[in-house]
Amino acid sequence: MYTKLAPSCLALLAFASLPANFALAQNPPQPQRSTPATVVVAAETAYAIGAQRSGVTNCVPRINQVTSFLTTNAVHSGIVMNSQGAVINQKLVAAVFEAQGQAGGLPSLVSASFAPGPGANECSATYDAITYWPNGCNQVATQGFGGFKPVQPLGKNVFTLEGGPLVKVFLMPAGTGCISVKKEVVF
Repeated sequence: MYTKLAPSCLALLAFASLPANFALAQNPPQPQRSTPATVVVAAETAYAIGAQRSGVTNCVPRINQVTSFLTTNAVHSGIVMNSQGAVINQKLVAAVFEAQGQAGGLPSLVSASFAPGPGANECSATYDAITYWPNGCNQVATQGFGGFKPVQPLGKNVFTLEGGPLVKVFLMPAGTGCISVKKEVVF
């Protein structure tokens, strides 16, 4: 349960029973850009619908694109946070949710941020999908991210895989398992 916040605080919208499919593509399709000042967008995911109902318009297509990419066909819940009032389409929108892997795969905690651009429907996004794997990081690298290539590690314990200029996976040993953080930026 959430407490009503003052207008200067973040509004929290909780969503439950959302579909999720964690089959991540390296380059999700880009939404079509529109030039009119006011654009009506069909919001399909509960995250996009919730953001739209709270007054967000500029980032609804990108929120829909990223959340549908990360959350198709599984049950989960999450939270969308955004500002209030006249600045709602000028400020960052954030979402946090649990996504279940394909065919009963491993769950991931996903944190996504959406930043509006200067025009209607212009919005950039980034997400981090954080997953604990019971296998060691070498096995995760080859079996979970086989199409990614190893690049320079961040440091002594965090190894980096590259899936393109805007997609990275960071692997960190955790006990006998491994934590992966897949980070992607979408323009």
